[in-house]
Amino acid sequence: MLLSQKDINDYKEKGYLFFPSFLSSHEIIQLNTELSILIKEESIKVYEKNEKTIRSLHAPNLQSVVFDDLQSDPRLLEPAMQLLESEVYVHQYKVNLKAAFDGDVWKWHRDYIFWQKEDGLPKSLLTNVVVYLDEVTEYNGPLMLIPCSHNVEMKNSRVKGDINQNNNEEWLNHLSADFKYTIDNKEIKTLVDSYGIVAPKGPSGSVLFFHPELAHASAPNLSPYNRNIAIITYNSISNTPIQESKRPDFLANKNYSPLKVKIIEKGR
Repeated sequence: MLLSQKDINDYKEKGYLFFPSFLSSHEIIQLNTELSILIKEESIKVYEKNEKTIRSLHAPNLQSVVFDDLQSDPRLLEPAMQLLESEVYVHQYKVNLKAAFDGDVWKWHRDYIFWQKEDGLPKSLLTNVVVYLDEVTEYNGPLMLIPCSHNVEMKNSRVKGDINQNNNEEWLNHLSADFKYTIDNKEIKTLVDSYGIVAPKGPSGSVLFFHPELAHASAPNLSPYNRNIAIITYNSISNTPIQESKRPDFLANKNYSPLKVKIIEKGR
């Protein structure tokens, strides 16, 4: 799929694009079947504070052909290349699982500061592609975005000390509910007063593209319905790290080879 010029202009202005019902129900069933297997296996998982509920599952492409194929799907990869105006590779790939009743908050933040400070990426030449594995409603903790905030300079990102700095797992503090880089509440209010908040909601199979400098967050999931989303972060091949990241490969992929578009079989 190729984006129209209007799509590209909207992305540049607002920082996101949303396409409801983008993937078929059959494809979502396949992805969720694979996810259920990965949850049971020795995959790379981060847990909520209760130490029982899975918060995120990383690098699913390394253990699942279905998830691996998804990152090269032309409906995702071609628009990413258009938005970044170059070939791309995947910097990070994860599934965020906001479990029914127990899925915790993701505080207001921007993604690029993590990739700049922790991984050495020189510019914000990345885009996040979010695939809704479940229906996302106003009740199950939808991703909230502040439109246009990717074009606003922020001064008050709050940096917290590494809770896990003594056990060689500092990266856990980048993924927990109390993660390292967040945005000052006063600055969020100023942004929302100017630009508002949107929360793209839609059925499973919907797809969201958003800029890595866009301020975003999500509330806890108090509903009885899961809100699982796969997030593929594409990086321009012109934006490889100026120094190798110390974080694990599943957080900062060190294979910078450009992805090739997968040919989709007829009738899919």
